[in-house]
Amino acid sequence: MGYIKKLIGREASRTTKGGMLQSRKMQLDEAFVLNFSLTKIHESLRRLCPIMTELLWEFASTTRQRNMPSEASIARKDMVCFPDLIVV
Repeated sequence: MGYIKKLIGREASRTTKGGMLQSRKMQLDEAFVLNFSLTKIHESLRRLCPIMTELLWEFASTTRQRNMPSEASIARKDMVCFPDLIVV
């Protein structure tokens, strides 16, 4: 368990250093609002935090969803897991 915590801690540090979730480092203007995309943020988090993303996805998935995923169910699952990543 210590090893996993260490890896997730590294992912969190990498995300914090990147500043992608720190609004005080962003210019919140019209362009930001017009280009805002939860999908893009999720893709960035999946790239920066692959272990935590996978862990949350597995935690929120049933056996049936893992065995027979559809594109729609995967998209819904991503949106369920996504807010948890922002809080972390």
